[in-house]
Amino acid sequence: MIKFCILGDMGSGEISQYNVAKAMYHNIVANKIKFVCGLGDNIYPAGCYNTDDPQFIEKFEKPYKMIPNNIKFYMCLGNHDYGSYWDQTFRNCSNNQIEYGILSQKKKMKWFLPGNYYTFSKKQGDVTIDFFIIDTNLDLMSDKLKKEQMKFTVDALKESKSDWKILYGHHTFISIAGHGNAEPELNRYLRKLFRLGVDMYMNGHDHTKQIVEFRIGNRTIPVITCGTGGKPYDDGPLNFKNIKRGSKLIWNAETLGFGTMFCDKKSIRLEMYDENNKLETEYKYNKKYKKTIKKKKKNNKTIRK
Repeated sequence: MIKFCILGDMGSGEISQYNVAKAMYHNIVANKIKFVCGLGDNIYPAGCYNTDDPQFIEKFEKPYKMIPNNIKFYMCLGNHDYGSYWDQTFRNCSNNQIEYGILSQKKKMKWFLPGNYYTFSKKQGDVTIDFFIIDTNLDLMSDKLKKEQMKFTVDALKESKSDWKILYGHHTFISIAGHGNAEPELNRYLRKLFRLGVDMYMNGHDHTKQIVEFRIGNRTIPVITCGTGGKPYDDGPLNFKNIKRGSKLIWNAETLGFGTMFCDKKSIRLEMYDENNKLETEYKYNKKYKKTIKKKKKNNKTIRK
């Protein structure tokens, strides 16, 4: 079985981030988690302006210092990681996080981000997962970069022989929260990749937890939002009308927290936790039958392997 944690929108440096980090650490220890998938917005509010920026320490290394360096954080770029693009002082500083990731790996530390897009694979026993990480900031990327990313990811998906293919980036595809569903360009971009056998899409961006099932062709793809690693939700009322025909909202919460995945050859089980490491819900996706089971809410802190 392959086990890992997911969280996004973490890099606030606030008490919220520290609380979630502590809870996730205990979860990692209890479940013998091997790695973390970071879902973007790694450093608030506007990324880092060089590789020596103290924000890397204050908003990543310190909050997660209790987690051993051999447990890698496989990061992706969020909109806030690009800089102050919302005003006249915009400067694309996303490459500094990539450079920091390269330096981090040379020092055998946790932050892993070799480029705007990349893949990595995990194998445990007879279970294999290929992860496909993309930059979803299409409005901030050059046409050349968008095309290069698409070709790379399409080729990698077609070549993959793994049991599971998990795609993740920062922006939402379907969301009932403030940022809503994907803009038309990103919608088309993601759908093209989904059709190539993607089993699951994970994202941050909205500071909520959501589990949505999306139907494409004759397949069901779970869309997992987990943008609750460092900032509470404060982006207005939820809009359940964003769940269009062909989609189904399984569960949602506005609490801080993270998710833990347990993957065997036939199924993926997702457990969502709050900032106190309290289990909120459990969701199971069965690959063979394309059928899901939503189990009852748990009230205990015991974490099963």
